[in-house]
Order: sequence, then structure tokens, then C-alpha cells
Amino acid sequence: MTQQIRSMFRRFIIITAALTLTLGVCAAAFASDGTVLVTQEEYELLQQYKHLEEIRQIISQIYYQDVDPDSLLIGAARGLFDPLDDPYSFYYSKDDMISMNEQMSGDYKGIGVQILAHPADQTLTIVRVFPGSPAEAIGIRSGDKIIQVDDLPVTAFEMNKAVEIMRGGPAGTTVEVTVRRNDEEIMFTVPRGDIHMNNAESSMLDGGIGYIRLYTFEGTMAQEYTAALDALREQDMKALVLDLRDNPGGLTDYAERVANTLLSDELIYSTSDRYGLEVSYYADGEPLGVPVAVLCNGNSASASEILIGALKDHKAAMIIGEKTFGKGIIQSVYEFPEGDGMQVTSQQYFTPGGMAIHGVGIEPDIEVKLNDDAIDEDTLLDRDKDNQLQAAVEYLTTMLELEQAA
Repeated sequence: MTQQIRSMFRRFIIITAALTLTLGVCAAAFASDGTVLVTQEEYELLQQYKHLEEIRQIISQIYYQDVDPDSLLIGAARGLFDPLDDPYSFYYSKDDMISMNEQMSGDYKGIGVQILAHPADQTLTIVRVFPGSPAEAIGIRSGDKIIQVDDLPVTAFEMNKAVEIMRGGPAGTTVEVTVRRNDEEIMFTVPRGDIHMNNAESSMLDGGIGYIRLYTFEGTMAQEYTAALDALREQDMKALVLDLRDNPGGLTDYAERVANTLLSDELIYSTSDRYGLEVSYYADGEPLGVPVAVLCNGNSASASEILIGALKDHKAAMIIGEKTFGKGIIQSVYEFPEGDGMQVTSQQYFTPGGMAIHGVGIEPDIEVKLNDDAIDEDTLLDRDKDNQLQAAVEYLTTMLELEQAA
């Protein structure tokens, strides 16, 4: 989902006449009478923010209760993103940044769900409930749509705030999460706990067919994928099913690492920004040399789609399942010296064939809709009834038989 760029930026601190003015990297000259001399450009910038400072002062002086000045600045920073109408661009408070960094490590305190912001219907959809988590224990299911967290109604645009609240206390404290399940609204009081987020799992299926499921492209996923691949190779893997269903994405360079095991020197994807700057990313690895089938569905998004698009366009794998989510944009993350930060959509990406998939998605090579009975009462896939996985195994078995016949 996110292109992680750790950049340090100076902040603009705009204060009216009686206070010192500090603007970016611009130099200011101090006159003998204590006034500050600035350039015309700096003065025009100050005038732009003067009204905002007037509003802040009125709130601070007139509001009937004491106001934390820092909270006003945080609110103003968050407000800058509202006109973008983009659920993927938002401000991180210091606590938000801490939570995000914890998630990247794979260990954090929360309720144990993975969510996907869907701009089409503006919902927050749970795409994974971690095994052994408080959410699983209390009955929250994959597919539930979060509509309220504590007293806050939430949509895709409040994803960051919803996550902040769900992680907003030590283990043992509770949070109220209201979900919509079909036509029913259900409120859960969920205790927070210590969560370990595994990002990959693997097994060997019959016929020497390896199976790796990647849940997300963040945290320790790269190491987990490498370990899973090595273990399957040691078992003489002859073909591979790569399961990217319900994988909402993550770091683009993690998608590149996986692509390096399936492509040689081919183009993985290219990006373009608002200025027309185009950058191409190529694989530099060594392919496995075995037939590969990739499973996808409507929740396979972002970095998952980068990988799926590359494998499909280069015919390096058979894509099986349902059309993907359609998130063809990339976010940059900036962390400020003060500990807060921001995430902003900065680029769109294209498959090797030049397809822009945002809002469109990627069609599979073989469309297979998941059977209703493939999901058990705990919303877990029943492998014996998973017809999408069975279709992948049948395809790979046929490929292996053709190789032997040749």
C-alpha cells in the first residue's frame, strides 16, 4: 500500500507580529528595533496563514473550556487533508506514528484485525482476523464492515482514526467496535491484547505442489516468505501456489522482493507523478523455474496488484480467482523530527503492459468464484472445499503432467 520514505522536513511555524517568524529554510534578517525583515514571498505566505492563526487565537481565548493548543495544531494538520477526498492521505500524530512503526515490526497492542479501506462504498472492511486474537475470541469475522469505534462513526476516510482508537490503550482495556454483518449491526466490547501478526504461512500439498499465503506486504513478511520458500524447496517443490487473496498490500519494495523470485530482468511496474516523472522498476532475481499459480480476489490490493499485474503481463504465472480490488496509487510517508508524520498519495503505477488499474482492478486469467460453502462458520477457508485453491492445484497438476510427457 505504501511506499515508505523516511524524510525529515522542517515545519512552517506561523505566528503573528509579536512572535518570532520561522519559515522553512528561508533566512530572516532582524532589525535593531526587534522587527523581523522577510522577503516578499515569505510575507505572502505569512498572510495566507494569518487567518488560520486568528481562528486559533479566538478559539483559545473564547471557547468555554480550556483547549490544548497542541490539539488545535493537530486538528489543523488533519484538516489540510480533507479537501483531497482521499482515504489514503492523512496526518499521523506522534501516537499514530508509534502505532504504525509497531505494526511494521509485526507486534503491537490491539484487537487483532486487518482492515481495508474501500473508497467505492467508503467502508472499512475486515479482511483478516488474527488467530488467537481478542477479535477472534469474541466473534468478529472476516468480511464484517466496521461502522463505529467507541463513539466515533467511521468510514474509509476515518481508517487512521479508527485504528488509533482500537490500539489506544494497554492490553486488557476494552474498545467498543460496531460492525455491519449482512443486514445486521452488531456491537462488540473487545479487550485489547498483545498481537503478533504473521504475514505468511506455507505447506506442501499433494503432488509436490508448494503453497504460500501472503497476508500483507509489511512487517516481517520478506523474511517469512524467504523462509517458507526455502522450506518448500528443501521438500523438492515442483510447483507453487501463491495465495494473495485478501492481501491489502503494503510496501512496494516487498512486492519487488517476491517478484525477484518469479521474474528475471523483466519490468515489474512503473510509476508516474503529477509532474510526469516516470520511474520503472525491474526484477533482478532468479525465477524459481517451476509452474506458478496465483490466487486473488476482490480484496487483493495495491502491492498485491503490482505483483499480480507483473506476473500476468509476463505470463510468469496463471492468475486464478476473482478480479482484484483496483488500488493503483502509491503513498509516500514522511516522518517529522517532532515525531509526527503524514501519508500522502504521490504516484500512480502501471503494469508492465502499461495498464492503469486504479478503480479498475485486474481480471484473472481463469475466473473462479469462491463457493459459499468454502467458508466455515468462523469465516475460515475450508481447504477441502476451497474451489479456488482446487482450481490452482488442477492447473499446476496438468502443467506438471505436460512437462513429464514432454
